[in-house]
Parts: sequence; structure tokens; C-alpha cells
Amino acid sequence: MTSVDFYREHQILQPADLLSWIGQNILFGWRDRAGLIHHSVNNPETYSLQTPTELLVSHVGICWDVVELMRDWFAAMTDFQVQTYYIFYDDSAGCPSHTALTFRHNNHICWIEPPYSGAALPFNGTHNYGDEADFAHAFQDHVLKCFQAFRYLPNNYDVRNFRLYAYSKPPAHINGHAMRNHIETGRPVPLNFGQNHI
Repeated sequence: MTSVDFYREHQILQPADLLSWIGQNILFGWRDRAGLIHHSVNNPETYSLQTPTELLVSHVGICWDVVELMRDWFAAMTDFQVQTYYIFYDDSAGCPSHTALTFRHNNHICWIEPPYSGAALPFNGTHNYGDEADFAHAFQDHVLKCFQAFRYLPNNYDVRNFRLYAYSKPPAHINGHAMRNHIETGRPVPLNFGQNHI
């Protein structure tokens, strides 16, 4: 069965259907090169980026996997232009990060953010912005709040260590290091946290 067949069979026909399906069916975790599933922070050496079809079967993925599923859905089911983004805090350690997908509709940039297994965060859903700068500002603020809430950042974090990239579709089955290298060959997007965050 192709991914398009899957989307049609499961009535994943609109962006809201996609959000709902991911929220009800995808658990946080990752698949390694041997095909084993882990429910923990991924190991960049053994992580393997799943194809959308593999994620539809495994039902376990991190944001990199989920964004590629969404990229596939938008390419197969719509004519919207999409762009993927990766934000991370460069601490030379765990580098907490998140990935997002946007699509263009009615002269807006729409950020579509699914929940994992129904876990709702304040920014889950679809949000419309006038341009990339507006999206980047909202994305950075939501991610910063999330990282703070989950204590992913050191107490003395510096917002100047955040990086945001727009990146293209990566090859399937690459590991975490190759994925980061692919992302960092993308286009840097300026961040502007403002004085209240410095």
C-alpha cells in the first residue's frame, strides 16, 4: 500500500485530519538502523530517519520523522508549497531542538503542529502568519517556553545560542549526525528574541 492509498483509506484528506491522525497514532520515540524502536532521547549514531511509509507502520517517531510524514502528505494530497524548519539550542551537549513544517495558503504562512499521542501543547494546531519573520518569532517563542517548561535549557541559557534553519527534504535512513549536517546546509533564518529574553 502506498502512502497515498493509506491517506485515502484512513480519510486523511485535510490538514486537520492529518493533525488528528498523528495525535491519535504517533508515539514519541525513534527507530534505529536495526529497525528497533526506542522510547527515549535518540542516539545520533544509531538513529535512522524513517520514510513516511515506515512511520505509518511503526507509529513511533521524533519530530524529524513526523515532519517528513507531513511533507509527504502535503506533496501527495495538496498543491500547497511547504517549508521545513529546525530550531535548536547550541549547547554542544544535548542541543535541545524541534522541527516544524509550514505551508503557504491564501498568502499566509501556516504552521501546522501536531500533538504526539494526544499530548497537547499550547502551540499544537494550525497557526497563520503574514510572513516568515512572523512565523520565526512565534516559533522561537513557543519553543523557548516549551524548553523552559521541560527544563531542557541550563539555568543560565543565552538566547544567542538558538539557531533556526529552513531545510529541504533529507535522504531517508540517515542518522542524527547526517541529519544535522543536512539541516545546517540549509538557509539560516534570523531570530529576534528581543531585550526581554537577554
